[in-house]
Amino acid sequence: MRALTRSKRPLHSDRLTWIEGSLECSSALKELVQGATHLVHLAGCVRGNRRETFLHANTEATKRLVSVCTRTRRPPRFLLVSSMAAREPQLSHYANSKHLAEAYLSRQTSGLEWTIFRPPAVYGPGDTEMRPLLELASKGVFPTPWNLDHRLALIHVKDLVDAIVAWINSTLPGGETFELSDPAPNAYDWHQLLQILSCHYGRSVSALRMPQMLWLLVGLLNLGFGRLTGRPVMLSPGKAREFLHPDWAANSAPITQALNWHPQMPLSVGLKALDR
Repeated sequence: MRALTRSKRPLHSDRLTWIEGSLECSSALKELVQGATHLVHLAGCVRGNRRETFLHANTEATKRLVSVCTRTRRPPRFLLVSSMAAREPQLSHYANSKHLAEAYLSRQTSGLEWTIFRPPAVYGPGDTEMRPLLELASKGVFPTPWNLDHRLALIHVKDLVDAIVAWINSTLPGGETFELSDPAPNAYDWHQLLQILSCHYGRSVSALRMPQMLWLLVGLLNLGFGRLTGRPVMLSPGKAREFLHPDWAANSAPITQALNWHPQMPLSVGLKALDR
């Protein structure tokens, strides 16, 4: 098994050979793909201050990797781990870049056998994005949209990895796009999320309800700060629009049927796993 890394000193693994390079390095990509039967592409950019940043990292990088695969004698089965955001490309530069990567892959007629996964918000050990929010929740407050009926799907990283392994071990034909989620039957609304957080922390966690204009203003100010300092930001106006979208529920029935994959980590269990 091989994996691409930009680190000069990646973590050692007896089962993994690290290929030093990036998605911009043709020689590294050729070494990565050579002789492979399966390729899982889950690299991407979630932070950025400009549209070009997301297009470069998420769209153009996917094109380069697809190009290398299609030029091999026997192209590997190709799994693109995209994002639920790709189904709403008008919301943000990130969502648009993922949508364009999916569209490019789906147009391939060169014999490349491809599958697309669309996970929702992914969380798990080492997740630096969720940690500040959970620290707020532990103190009894959590920032939310004004409308607490909005629905949000989540998935623990272990369930996502299990789905990837199930795909590798399957004979699933290519050309399908699948949504994924945790075992919650119809995602979560914010009332349910706050209740789960309250149970987890043993105290009442209240909603810090913010209207749409305030979320967008905070995103705009944060984006301006990021451009001034040169630091890529997570909370931009686009990310605020994603957060405020009323329905991020996922239909995971097709992938469950296709791969016999059954997620095991509802949020109540996933939060406990973060504490270990």
